Amino acid sequence: MKKIAYSLSLFVVIFLGSSMMNVTAQGVSNEDMEEVLVAQFHAQISQSIKSAYNVRFPQFEHARILSIKKAALPEPSEEMKPGVEYEIILKVKVLNVPRETNSLIITIDNSQSNGEFVVKDVKKE
Repeated sequence: MKKIAYSLSLFVVIFLGSSMMNVTAQGVSNEDMEEVLVAQFHAQISQSIKSAYNVRFPQFEHARILSIKKAALPEPSEEMKPGVEYEIILKVKVLNVPRETNSLIITIDNSQSNGEFVVKDVKKE
């Protein structure tokens, strides 16, 4: 009885999983994907604004990805697992600074040993 229930559960999970992937893949636009990806970097963007403009409460809009570079890491060693290293360049418009240069170009990458994305460079534009 347990085998039948397990098999039926597995079938339902596989069936629903495959049908859900088709639905979601069809309904995702490039803009949606970019918005989700940019949202993942909210902490890095906010910290960059705080540092660049010395503001306490960073606000921004029109965040967009200018470029993504991808490079394979070297062969695995005892200290490093194989993977992919990304460099992502973002542009954001900073809202709460009354200056002419209120856009930032932020470069982040995951080249650290822990694989987290950290800010590599910040430029006012």
